[in-house]
Amino acid sequence: MITDKEINISNKSYINKDFASIYPELLEKAKELSTKYDPEASNESDPFIVLLKLLAFVGDKLNYNIDKNVLERFMPSATQDTSMRELCEMMGYNVQYYIAPVVDVVITYDGDADFSGGKSFTLPKLKTVVTNNDGNIEYVLTRDYTILAKNDYNAQPVEAIQGTVRTLSVFDSDVVQLENLDENNRVYFPEITVAQNGIFIEGGIGS
Repeated sequence: MITDKEINISNKSYINKDFASIYPELLEKAKELSTKYDPEASNESDPFIVLLKLLAFVGDKLNYNIDKNVLERFMPSATQDTSMRELCEMMGYNVQYYIAPVVDVVITYDGDADFSGGKSFTLPKLKTVVTNNDGNIEYVLTRDYTILAKNDYNAQPVEAIQGTVRTLSVFDSDVVQLENLDENNRVYFPEITVAQNGIFIEGGIGS
């Protein structure tokens, strides 16, 4: 659990220089460099005043970036996922990506379909969506489930994984070609919330 000390570290500024502190310093420096011009006696539309405020703004932004770069080098103050993963790798710890829960869903059939003559119907994998009792968590079947006859009306477990299925599209196509891979034969997902155990590949090598 994060502590108050860690919160204070994450908000720490090493430079401690923002627009409110830089701009007065520039005004004083301008008066030191020239005795013929007093910026404090000028109005806001003076081009020199505009330039000084622009310099103060740039200094504020640069100092903010410096502070953030320093804070991203320490675990208690890191806020970016990539920074934390790099820090963990430096310590020999490999941070895993999302792992979706896998459960056994019990399926029962209570309809009135006619199974005479060996009829059956199949719940297709990756397309059949089920929910928990509250209806706020979705799962998809990871394999086809076929109901064959009346003796299959009893409860039957089938594996399901939490989440929703999204088809990977590369240049508006759901077929990954060799030219879509990098030099290490990798393809990149546009989303970051992809479970490492939730990647399913269908199809094969075409002609």
